[in-house]
Amino acid sequence: MARAADMTNAATSGSARILVVDDDEAVRDAVCCVVTGLGHTAEPARDACEALDRFRPGLYDLVVTDFAMPVMNGLQLARRLRALEPTLPITIFSGTALPEDPGLEIPGITVASKPDVDALARFIQRALGKS
Repeated sequence: MARAADMTNAATSGSARILVVDDDEAVRDAVCCVVTGLGHTAEPARDACEALDRFRPGLYDLVVTDFAMPVMNGLQLARRLRALEPTLPITIFSGTALPEDPGLEIPGITVASKPDVDALARFIQRALGKS
């Protein structure tokens, strides 16, 4: 229930809270700039472990994560986050070719290729129900 209210608040206020996960500081900063440029709040995390430590259901409207990270990759993170919040939209933004995996066909998990920040911006807007 709180999730629907959060999405409504994000849609009406124009601002969403987005968790940005990438082990490369320059890329993480660039993605945060895209997010804030769209009028949303970006909260950076340097890896999947930090993201999981900070994550609470209903806290974020969207997660943007890299795929290739140490300890836990972006798809593993996405699966863990979806277990905690099944309707959470997640975008994997990666320059790494992703393995063929049926998990990528899960509704709400999309893939955008680095360095296409325009495509990333479109994915973010679409995930948040905006054009």
